[in-house]
Amino acid sequence: GSVPPTDAVYIQIDIDPAELGRSVPARIPVLGDVRAVLDQLLAALPPGPDTPLADRPRVRELAERLAEVERRAAELAAAADRPIHPVRVIRAARAVFPRETTYGVDVGVLAQHIGGAFPFFRVFEARSTIDPSSFYGMGFVTSAMPVARIAHRDRPALCLTGDGSFQMVSTVLPVATANRLAVTWAVLNDRALGSIRDIQQHVYGGRIRDTEFAYQPDIAALARACGCHGERVEDPADVQGALERALKANKDGRSAVLDFQVAPVRLAQTREHYTSTYPVDEEAP
Repeated sequence: GSVPPTDAVYIQIDIDPAELGRSVPARIPVLGDVRAVLDQLLAALPPGPDTPLADRPRVRELAERLAEVERRAAELAAAADRPIHPVRVIRAARAVFPRETTYGVDVGVLAQHIGGAFPFFRVFEARSTIDPSSFYGMGFVTSAMPVARIAHRDRPALCLTGDGSFQMVSTVLPVATANRLAVTWAVLNDRALGSIRDIQQHVYGGRIRDTEFAYQPDIAALARACGCHGERVEDPADVQGALERALKANKDGRSAVLDFQVAPVRLAQTREHYTSTYPVDEEAP
């Protein structure tokens, strides 16, 4: 089916009126702070039946579905495959970096579609995320991360980025080093501009043009040349240790770049996912 479903009723609560209906048309837009609005909704609800909330059928169904999503996420994170499953990197990053970490997600089919999605990386603190404005801001979050250390000097800063986005703005590395604005960039490297490659694959009959990197620089060596801690990570068993070393480098005032060699897996790999958004080239072979 389409994403999001066309027959769903969307209720959007946002403190910024300009955001109401911006991404998805909201059937019921509510202007207000989400915490205050939810408190008001709870207070307005009529008394329920004697059955405890947790035992009501709809609540139990939702709890079971969330538990299944969590089980599947944990299964993906435990995979010992090579190349590394990106969820293993994302889940390990959440375990290693403290909850107050400023977390950035740059454009990239792996980072944005997987890393930016619940439940793989949970965000706990207000004003602790930097997100892209769709594909038009490619590279922005990667280059903006050192500023996060100016805004919140007491918080670590972690960026999940694609190898395409990272290569566009790798000149940020010496800037971070010169100003001792220690950041960790976790590069989810599938050696491609994966977002566009997927469209070429599913919409244009597999006619791949200029979206797979025939040559790619040594990202870890580039990081070290710019005064950063740099590692190339190929073994899934090394993922957590690499993240721990990166965080230690940050605490010592050095930025870190981890070049994770990951598999080009997707949350949605079906042709229908792409053709619901993009017109199909019927003449494609």
